Amino acid sequence: FANVVLVDEINRALPKAQSALLEAMAERQVTVDGITRTLPDPFLVLATENPIEQEGTFPLPEAQLDRFFLRTALGYPTLDDEVRVLDEQLHGHPLARLRPVVRAADVKALAAAVEEVYVDPLVKRWIVELVRATRTLELVEVGASVRGSLALERAARAWALGHGRDYVVPPDVERLFEPVVMHRLVLAEELVLEEVGDAELASQVWDACLALAPRPEPGWD
Repeated sequence: FANVVLVDEINRALPKAQSALLEAMAERQVTVDGITRTLPDPFLVLATENPIEQEGTFPLPEAQLDRFFLRTALGYPTLDDEVRVLDEQLHGHPLARLRPVVRAADVKALAAAVEEVYVDPLVKRWIVELVRATRTLELVEVGASVRGSLALERAARAWALGHGRDYVVPPDVERLFEPVVMHRLVLAEELVLEEVGDAELASQVWDACLALAPRPEPGWD
């Protein structure tokens, strides 16, 4: 019962414990002993994940992955950033010095502003066509659900607002396809066995989807 919940190393939790997050993430509520309690608004779950090949980890079920709005990889910091990490922890951990920079009301106001960002019907239809294309690819065993279409459209709105626009353009959708859609897919086994890098996998899926759902063009005539 907090506005921001951080689940560290989520794939070290047993599958039963992981599944307990599903109701909270999807319904913004928890039910214990038949009593349902609403979670605070805004409510956000952040999670870190260890490489699956490490001992003591469990793959997250597809239903839970689908609840995460987007997925990204930070990788290792640059040399200068890693030196900065050493400097910043010289006199204690920097987490102890964190202070709020926004109020919950500010976050809710931003969320309301995102709803006002314009998405042209051509772009909106293209988003749906791209997500639907994942369900027909030979590269993919299980495509993205309708939740993927919703997330991609909402992410594009938020991205546009963050870049000072009140409208979405196709490059917004292209930029967000990988972090919003790829973790929702179950890739074909032979593709996974090839041990291709995540970036190359995403590129292959994107190219295949784009072939089935070309970029929208206005019909000026």
